[in-house]
Amino acid sequence: MRHLVLLLCLVVVSLPAHALRCGGRVIQTGDSTLRLTEFCGQPARIEERETRLQVERYDARRGEYYTDYVSEPFEFWTYNFGPRRLINIIEVRNGVIKVIRTGGYGF
Repeated sequence: MRHLVLLLCLVVVSLPAHALRCGGRVIQTGDSTLRLTEFCGQPARIEERETRLQVERYDARRGEYYTDYVSEPFEFWTYNFGPRRLINIIEVRNGVIKVIRTGGYGF
């Protein structure tokens, strides 16, 4: 019986591989930035970047394909919860959390 209770506690306490705990809530990839700011507050820093994607397009007038480039903006949100917790760096694309990484301890 004790082993079952211990196992159940470990399952409840453990977080998904790419998750962040704020208060009593778990934030994970796929969540919106609205949920993130609601439970974790505003990040310490937001870094804006963009990716340049190569896209093949078709020109119906000329009847041929051509290469075009499209910019896709994204952001890195950094949360620093102090020296007893790890810094969290969250990649955000189109208002959705794509990646959650941890850095060293905060300050």
